[in-house]
Amino acid sequence: MIAERIKEHIIEINNDLSLSVLNAPIYRSSSQEPISVRVRISNSGNISQDITLVCKIPDPENGNQFLEQQALINVKKDSTFTFTYQPSKGLSRLSNFSINVSGFRNPDKEIFNSATVFVQNISSVQKYQDPQFNNFTEETKNQITASYRKVGDNIDMYQLIGSGGFNLPSGFLYMRGNIAFLNSQQQPLVTNTNIVLQQGKDQYTIGSVNKLLEMTLVGRGVEYSHTFEKNKKLEVGFIDQNFNLVEKNSFLKNGYGFFTKGTLNANNSSRNISAAYIYRYDPFEKSKHNILGTETNYAFDEVWSMNAKVNAGLSSYETQDITKPSFSAESNYIGAIKDYNLNGNYFFSSGYYHWNRRGSIQLQQNISKNYEKLQLFR
Repeated sequence: MIAERIKEHIIEINNDLSLSVLNAPIYRSSSQEPISVRVRISNSGNISQDITLVCKIPDPENGNQFLEQQALINVKKDSTFTFTYQPSKGLSRLSNFSINVSGFRNPDKEIFNSATVFVQNISSVQKYQDPQFNNFTEETKNQITASYRKVGDNIDMYQLIGSGGFNLPSGFLYMRGNIAFLNSQQQPLVTNTNIVLQQGKDQYTIGSVNKLLEMTLVGRGVEYSHTFEKNKKLEVGFIDQNFNLVEKNSFLKNGYGFFTKGTLNANNSSRNISAAYIYRYDPFEKSKHNILGTETNYAFDEVWSMNAKVNAGLSSYETQDITKPSFSAESNYIGAIKDYNLNGNYFFSSGYYHWNRRGSIQLQQNISKNYEKLQLFR
């Protein structure tokens, strides 16, 4: 050997990863068709990388659904991942919606890329809507808008509205806000503003809470929901009856309410049953209202389905020192016999019923038949 030389060369770590969607946008021609999102991850770096992919599907009936996959991507290799989800009836009725896919490096859950997939329903019962005209307050958007309006000569209105969310190492955080201020006001108006934290099967909400139950509860408050095994869901919440989050009135001055609701088969809109208890205190009438009710939805087949509700209430008044019970029952159905479409709604409430449709009996029956250019109904 005449000569020998050793030279050290340090190669910097390159952990570049790219994420691309292979089937965007997605067009659905049938409400029974499952959603399938295909994503490719390419490792253009010089080290193998352990990753986690999270696919978020906004289902109005089941809340945000998170699907996860983990994999090891070798150097200069790529892998294809497929997420498949069967939408509920509520999600299938939407003209369009968006699905978010995010990639994380393990174990620190460092996000390296994300993508949005637009899903458009093109079945005959849907209408087309361009995704760019979607309401920017929906959960799939990360946008904020500031506006100014002038009304007349001396009224100036400023408004800030927006929504957005991001993935956490163990869940998802979503925020929405609507803040308006007039120069004639002493305090801003803050409505439809809340923070939602989704962690696995738990969901926490603080801020504006709107519950459209048999007795409507709207205001500032907190809500918690948990989904158990076998699709059992429990919801509880407390609401101060004041729609402005920054109202200077003392807490509970305009009344307050509490609710709890349990649902069996929560992710099945065709066959489920739920029970709810609602309490509300009204300081203006100085009354306390309690209502206990149950509701069931049952689809016999693709044509025949029914819904039934039963509610019982008990109201007490401090000034009159009286207690009054109340009761309501409601049922509706939809179906078809040959070429005839049938649907009916039947409702009854006792003489004193503090909630909607007080003391009434409603019987409604419709029959319709479609001809080539004519629809006959009765």
